[in-house]
Amino acid sequence: MRRASLAFSTLLLTTSLVQAASEAEEAFQAYIDDLNRTGLMAVEVGSTHYTQDTDTLTVNNVTYRLDWSFGSEKKSATSDKDHFALKADMVMPTMTIKGLKKQDGGLSYSIWTYEKSTINATIDLEGKDEDVKFESMQ
Repeated sequence: MRRASLAFSTLLLTTSLVQAASEAEEAFQAYIDDLNRTGLMAVEVGSTHYTQDTDTLTVNNVTYRLDWSFGSEKKSATSDKDHFALKADMVMPTMTIKGLKKQDGGLSYSIWTYEKSTINATIDLEGKDEDVKFESMQ
């Protein structure tokens, strides 16, 4: 009887740990899915790891990618169309989120930290010889 009780307690504890990990990872995946669904950007995630003791989700190799293009039928001196394009990547090797969960149709968290992010952007203006390029590392 004692052995069965211990086994059942272990099963309940393991189940609650899996649920906590699943809740944080599920909330993060919903956030990524929502961003990708907008069509404004594409988000790629390398891996996730949940630490129960600190209620922390660690996310590795996150890339936010923008690829926007705007144009008009208006003619300019150098082109049949005026055109503006923006391409940008924001890469974060490590992101940590404490207390992440779904709440009231959105997300709730206590701390969300991005470490060592890099932003690379290119702006292309039709009719210009050189693109504008920007790179930032934090």
